[in-house]
Amino acid sequence: IEKKQAAAAIFRQASTWREIRGIQMSGTISPVSVGIEALRVVRAYLRKFPFTEEFFDQGQELDMEAFAKRFRVRLYRFEPTLMYYLDNSVRFSFREKVPL
Repeated sequence: IEKKQAAAAIFRQASTWREIRGIQMSGTISPVSVGIEALRVVRAYLRKFPFTEEFFDQGQELDMEAFAKRFRVRLYRFEPTLMYYLDNSVRFSFREKVPL
């Protein structure tokens, strides 16, 4: 499985610059492989978004293939290699490396 470089930033809604807090990450991204890993990912997704079960028939097996076919998506795994915590309430542009 080929891993590609990726980056992500996660912040909550803020009204002023002082309220900005979040994380910045860089790392690798790769497709979730079929099998046990895929089953764990689909189950975790359904726990987080239980309403999505409504899109499947009663008793239908909810595996990666059924999930991908129904939503026309592929799921990927992001593995951070570098992460920073940002918190402007400390000071403007405060950033601290998070040990992984």
